[in-house]
Amino acid sequence: MHSSTIENPLTMLSWTNAIAQALEAQGVKSRPLFDKADIPYPSTVDPTDRIESRKVSTLLQLAVTATGDPAFGLKLPPYLHVANFQALGFALFSSSTLHEFCLRLVRFFKLISDASQHRLEEEGRSVQADPGNSEPRHM
Repeated sequence: MHSSTIENPLTMLSWTNAIAQALEAQGVKSRPLFDKADIPYPSTVDPTDRIESRKVSTLLQLAVTATGDPAFGLKLPPYLHVANFQALGFALFSSSTLHEFCLRLVRFFKLISDASQHRLEEEGRSVQADPGNSEPRHM
């Protein structure tokens, strides 16, 4: 089990399954990229495992290189499923409005990753997502 620090923020490992599926759908063998990034392959992952965020960033960089697609990350949504985010995924998708979904996501984002802090800025009827800084916050 890894422990999170400011220098070594963690993220859920379960969502890397979407990366593997998107790579395979583009004809790229994903296992060698996972091995190179030092990330356990999704079929061997415990849904509660967490991994250093930098390793996921490395995997995404390897995916961009392997596919030749600088927008590779935009290929992930079809492969992301409610269960990838465990109970949080079900809570998010039980939201009755997009606004409620965003409020929950901001509130509980630390369950997905502690690599950054997010917030919604609301002014009148306008709402803007602010990814905040890249510094993790202490919980």
